[in-house]
Amino acid sequence: MKFKTFTYPVPPPEDPEELNAFLGSARVLSVNQYECRSGNASCLVFVVEYLDGKPAGQKGKSQPRIDYRELLSEADFSLFSQLRDLRRVIAERVIAN
Repeated sequence: MKFKTFTYPVPPPEDPEELNAFLGSARVLSVNQYECRSGNASCLVFVVEYLDGKPAGQKGKSQPRIDYRELLSEADFSLFSQLRDLRRVIAERVIAN
């Protein structure tokens, strides 16, 4: 895990571009906000805990499709097809609920 901090004066900018850009480009685990005061000056500090890599939902280059009918034996492909169909039925039931 890594941490990155962002500091803004109070009141913060309406659109903290640097923070928003980072949140959109990282695999964020958590964001904590702290208010710091020094005399009359106040600031907000955002501590972002993140992992290396692309955020969820963002894929790299698409992989070529695999033709399992060619890759598997006839018996294995039959079992694969049955399992795929079962997975589809279960997913439809979960979505319906």
